[in-house]
Amino acid sequence: MIHDDFLQHVLDQLGRISELGKLDAKAMFGGHGLYSRGQFFAIVFKGGLYFKVDRFSEQRYIDAGCEPFRPSATLLVKTYYSVPADVLDNRGKLSEWAQLAVKSTDPKASLRHSAVTRKRMKESGNFGGRKPGKTKKGGKKKAALKKRTGGRK
Repeated sequence: MIHDDFLQHVLDQLGRISELGKLDAKAMFGGHGLYSRGQFFAIVFKGGLYFKVDRFSEQRYIDAGCEPFRPSATLLVKTYYSVPADVLDNRGKLSEWAQLAVKSTDPKASLRHSAVTRKRMKESGNFGGRKPGKTKKGGKKKAALKKRTGGRK
């Protein structure tokens, strides 16, 4: 039996999203961890909901003014970000954000996304301001020097 009204509200809202499947809440860290089909994707803590992010979804949260999960004054967890109130109260937005959070728990999905990003960068010629094959600090020259000298300076 869950006694926290906010947690129950979150579970009611997320429970209406069929794509999430069976949801479970487990007490942890003074809050609750939320699981979708066994995947830990959200935290309910002190009246706030935090979704799992990856390097591809994090910017969405930053742009929305969300904060990373901070369970204490000295601990900051940047893999979970607060969910905006307007998202929690909008079933369509909540479904989209929650599904992204669940996807961010899958390392294979992250690798696939990373491969697609690399392919797009290669096709567009956008290599973060560097030319293809170059590293940030003249890597080819350093590698050649290291090879010739056997790593000695």
